[in-house]
Amino acid sequence: EIPGIRLPKLTLNGAEFKQLAVKNWAADSMTQQLNLLLQLELMGDNTIAYDETYLAEGAVYSKNVWALFITGNGKLNVTAPAENGWGLSGDWGLYRQESGTVTITAGKQGIWYDTWSSFNLTFHGGRLTIEAGTDPEISYSGVINSWEKISFDISESTTFLLGDSAENCISLTAPYTTDSIQQELTDAYDEGKLTHNPWYLSLTANYTVTFDTDGGSEVDTQTIPYGEKAETPAVPAKPGYTFAGWYLDGKAYDFDAPVTENLTLTANWTVNRYTITFDTDGGSAIAPITQDYGTAVTAPADPTRTGYTFAGWTPAIPETMPAENMTIKANWTVNRYTITFDTDGGSAIAP
Repeated sequence: EIPGIRLPKLTLNGAEFKQLAVKNWAADSMTQQLNLLLQLELMGDNTIAYDETYLAEGAVYSKNVWALFITGNGKLNVTAPAENGWGLSGDWGLYRQESGTVTITAGKQGIWYDTWSSFNLTFHGGRLTIEAGTDPEISYSGVINSWEKISFDISESTTFLLGDSAENCISLTAPYTTDSIQQELTDAYDEGKLTHNPWYLSLTANYTVTFDTDGGSEVDTQTIPYGEKAETPAVPAKPGYTFAGWYLDGKAYDFDAPVTENLTLTANWTVNRYTITFDTDGGSAIAPITQDYGTAVTAPADPTRTGYTFAGWTPAIPETMPAENMTIKANWTVNRYTITFDTDGGSAIAP
């Protein structure tokens, strides 16, 4: 973001139209340079259904606009089903996706770029699926019209599938470089796994859901594909506490919500209350102590018992409330007494 300057952005929220065609217009060269980029912010479900059969334009067409930048967590479904239908076409030189779900289905080409220049496919988040091509004998048919001048910037945590179809494709190995992708495609052709230029491409970002148990038992981290749901893990344990759910940013987390970014969920705990009961073994009664786990315990006054001297508690009273109810028993030492006989002048009698 540049202070004082707002780059072109188009927000789609439930849009349904035939074609997205953009042109670089400007009254001055500075604005014209800024208009080289178009940000599409996706909200809700959106569709571009292009049913024309001629090759001059495609469903998402650019005239002198170089970069298409996808943001937001909505969906965009682009279709160009004609036999010679194109998805993205025109002067695009960069497709960059940070989030959202984009699906491109085309009869001939998913992405067409001018091979006099080059094209970069950048993918840092979300989900992108391209299915294009119907006849391997047709030149430039498939996901991309040419693999000669294309480069990639794809996050290593992404699942990258490429091949003939969703049912017959290979999973590529990160890091994803232009050379490594070309080599894996060549190997797949040589081994007979694939039969023609790719008609199917799938990029799915994977995110980590980390569980901070705040002193409780460990919970494994989950890896979740974009848009899917995290699984509710087994309840952790923490001495002296009852588990009260997983929280995100101070609110209870909804495990039915789709995961669209890395998350750290924190365990919420309710402190337990426990009771210490005193068995005075015939001595004076002492009220039980009930309080929160871990809080300081104040020892009561010693009990009394006729004929006995108090000799402490077994077990000893803890300094803080333990993570369990407990009963403590008084120890007593029996007292000894003397009977003395006054014979009033008679013979002595030992006490």
